[in-house]
Amino acid sequence: MAVLIGPGQGAARFYTQRFTLAPGRAIPEHRHDTIEHEQVVVRGEMVLTLDGVERAVRAGDAVFIPAGTAHAYAKGSKEQEVEFLCIVPATSDYRTEWLAEPPKRGVRGRGHRAGRRGPLESSAWKELTMAVRLLIVLLVLAPPAMAPAQPARSTTGQPVAVRALTLQRAVVHVPEPRRLKVALLATPLSEGASRAFTRGRLLLAGQEIPLASPGVATDQPGNTVVHLEVDLAALPESVLALPAGTLTVRWEGVTDGGRTVVTVAGSLDPSNRSQLTVPQDDLYALYARLDNPSVTPTGLTLAFRGLANILNPFSFEVVVKGLEYRVVVGGDEVMAAQRPGFRLRAGQRSDVLLEAEVSLASAAFAAAGVLRGATVEVTGQLRLATLDGDRLVPIVLRSGS
Repeated sequence: MAVLIGPGQGAARFYTQRFTLAPGRAIPEHRHDTIEHEQVVVRGEMVLTLDGVERAVRAGDAVFIPAGTAHAYAKGSKEQEVEFLCIVPATSDYRTEWLAEPPKRGVRGRGHRAGRRGPLESSAWKELTMAVRLLIVLLVLAPPAMAPAQPARSTTGQPVAVRALTLQRAVVHVPEPRRLKVALLATPLSEGASRAFTRGRLLLAGQEIPLASPGVATDQPGNTVVHLEVDLAALPESVLALPAGTLTVRWEGVTDGGRTVVTVAGSLDPSNRSQLTVPQDDLYALYARLDNPSVTPTGLTLAFRGLANILNPFSFEVVVKGLEYRVVVGGDEVMAAQRPGFRLRAGQRSDVLLEAEVSLASAAFAAAGVLRGATVEVTGQLRLATLDGDRLVPIVLRSGS
C-alpha cells in the first residue's frame, strides 16, 4: 500500500491510497456504515460486488460506494494483478463491518479491520463532493508534463547544482517518548559550513515520513550530518508495515525558492549497528515497564503476576494479536507463557495483565532467586497487526524502569 495523498502531503480531509490485489485473491464482503468512498482502477481488471450485484471493472473505471453499502472484490487466478486507488475520509469514525471472513494475504493496502478507526477527524469532510475528489484522482493519474528540471539558482541568477550525498549511517536519539532526533551521516559536502532548509522531505522505503523540522546540515571533517526531528504522533499507521529488513532512505533539503539543493540517499540494515545506532535500552525504558511483578510459590506451583505498562506514542490505536514472553528472575528463566491479544490506546499508556504459572519442581533452580527478591524481567515478542500482515516486535519489561 502507498499513501499518495494524505495529511503527510497537506491534505487534512482525505486519504488517496493505492491498493494491489494479486491474482486469485479476493477481499470478502464488508461495509463501512459511516463513510462513503470512491475507487478508480488504475491497472488490470476485477469483479466488484455492490449490494450483491456483480460488475466487471477495469483500468479507467471509477466507482462510488455510498456509506453502508456492502461490497467485495475478486481477482481471477490467471490475469495480472489489479491496482486501484481508494479515496477515504481522514476521520476517526472509520469502521469496517465484515460480512465474511477478513482477508489475510494477497492484498496490499489500508487494513480493513473491524472497529479500526482512521487517524484524523474532519467535520467538514461532507462538504467535499464526489466530483471534486474524483478530479483529484484524475490529476494523480494524469501523466506529468515533460518539462525540463528546474535547478536552483544562486543570488547571481546562475543555476546551482543539486548536491547528491551518499548515506553512510544514521543515529537515533529519543529525548522524549513522542519525538525522535535523527542524524543522517553522509559523504562530505564541504567542511566548516552549516545550512538550514525551509523544507525537508524524508522517505523510508518510498513512504514519506512527516518531519517536525525541515533539517539542518552541518559539515564536519569526514562527513556531512543532517539533523532531523520526527513527531511520532504525526506518523501514519502505514509505518508499522515498513520492511523489517534493509530500508531505502532518501532525504531532500529545499531552499526558500522551493528548490531541492541537497539530497542524502542510501540504504540501512536496521540489524547492523554500524549502519543504524538506536538506544535500545532507552527505548525499552521509555515505552514499556513492568509494574508490581510478583513470583510466588503457591503449593506445588510457582505463580507469576505483573502489569505490563506500554506506551503507544502514535495517534492511532495499535492492535496486538498476542504476546509470547519469558519470565526471568535474577538472570534465570523461570517460565514461558503467552498472552492473548489486546489493544494499545492512541497516545496513551495501557496496562496489560500478565499471569502465568509453572510447576515448582521444574522451576526449583530459580526458587532461591525468588526467595531473595531478585529482579524480575519479562522478555518476549509482540505480534502486531499491520496494514501488510502481522509484525513481530521485541519487547523487554523491567521492574523499576
